[in-house]
Amino acid sequence: MGKIGVVLLAHGSRGENANDGLFEIAQALRNSGKCSIVEVGFMQRNFPTIEEAAKTCILQGAGTVLLIPYFLHVGLHLQQDLPEVVQILKVLHPEVHFAFGKPFAHHPRLLDIVVDRMDECLASIDGSTPDSEEKTGEEALRPPSNRPLRSGYTTGACAAAAAKAAAEVLLSQERVIQIEIPLPTGQRVRLFVGRCEIRPYWVRCSVVKDAGDDPDVTDRAEICASVEWKEEGGIAIEGGEGVGIVTKPGLELPVGSAAINPVPRRMIREAVTEALGDALTERGVKVVITVPAGEAYARRTLNHRLGIVGGISILGTTGIVVPFSSAAYTASISQALAVAVATGCQEVVLTTGRRTERFAQALLNLPEEAFIQVGDFMDFALEDCARRGIQRATLCVMIGKLSKLAAGHLQTHVSNSLMEQSFLAGIAAESGADPATVREISEANTGRHFAEIARARGLTRAFDLMCERAAGNCRTYVGGKLAIQCLLVDFDGAPMGRSSVGE
Repeated sequence: MGKIGVVLLAHGSRGENANDGLFEIAQALRNSGKCSIVEVGFMQRNFPTIEEAAKTCILQGAGTVLLIPYFLHVGLHLQQDLPEVVQILKVLHPEVHFAFGKPFAHHPRLLDIVVDRMDECLASIDGSTPDSEEKTGEEALRPPSNRPLRSGYTTGACAAAAAKAAAEVLLSQERVIQIEIPLPTGQRVRLFVGRCEIRPYWVRCSVVKDAGDDPDVTDRAEICASVEWKEEGGIAIEGGEGVGIVTKPGLELPVGSAAINPVPRRMIREAVTEALGDALTERGVKVVITVPAGEAYARRTLNHRLGIVGGISILGTTGIVVPFSSAAYTASISQALAVAVATGCQEVVLTTGRRTERFAQALLNLPEEAFIQVGDFMDFALEDCARRGIQRATLCVMIGKLSKLAAGHLQTHVSNSLMEQSFLAGIAAESGADPATVREISEANTGRHFAEIARARGLTRAFDLMCERAAGNCRTYVGGKLAIQCLLVDFDGAPMGRSSVGE
């Protein structure tokens, strides 16, 4: 088990001295001899974060970290937020054992404390009216399920907001609650500032990313920025803990640099300049962007495939996250293809998702960078392959997508391309099916149903024929600039059909 560390988990407060009592408890616990490694971690508003407090315990030699909620009763933080943080800690530090405690309300001596407080009140009754309760204003009503989808902010916008907040506080030495930043579109937006740590020559602030209704893996990630004075002029921007490092060519950034893309860098620079104004004529500042749980978030992305290691990327070209954005998906395809070309791949494998990619990787001996998930945007991916001079593209798909590609629908989303039973019936007839089978297939309601019938009737040629049609359609779409192979796999990853054109 090794040494034991304790992290007191607290919410955090904007009040200047509101957390003093908590730090006094931490010191008293150290002095008690019960545990010498005791840190405080805050969910919101204050530093250190829970991740930072746990890391401090580990650096002091703790092999077991006890996470003690400094909360009274079980609420949403205890039910949802803190358990999620615990899981992030386990990902970040798999060699450490974490134990999550209960709130104080579960302790039998709590009643004694309440009784003591009652006695104190009775002893001090003077007819005065008690102070009204402080309203936090933080509970948000759940929006109705039929409301329009809500947009959010990119990691780049959050980094710029955190950096501007830190720069303003560096000048004023007074914390801010909201900050306004300009976006590349010319729009101005206001974001809430979370934590704030103030020193005379150094300030750190954070903004929690709100991705709106987009299923973004970095939604709720905390983006931090520190700003400190330096004698040399200008604004230096660096990445710290939780921000990835570029290790492969082909991205917009040089190998070895922090994964803060050009547009977010420009946004950070503009925001800091706006905050500091004339103060920048006398000296410069260093801005460091960090994401406390960035490494854990990165493991839920394909960053490692792109050669971004150690954390997430600070991204965004507009500052706004549009829910389920086609532009965001195609941008990720283009970025992956850029890395593939830069690492020497002349052949790529286009798959429709994680499952087909896994199947393709088991069947094709190609570098990891060659496998690209394109979803329903096969048309865009093929165009981008041709534009980048890639020589060969293999499409690894299952029967539903293949039926659409074979029929000439290269944008395969269900709303854009419906399966044509008459087309499948024609494929069956061309493959030698008898009239009864052709009629049965003409009534098939899905591609999978078609495949089941074709297999049962021994029409294996139908699958090769569909691959041939799909490969031909794709090659025609890009004007013959790509050699195309089409590979059909079943729902267990076994090959069902294959055809190539242009080789």
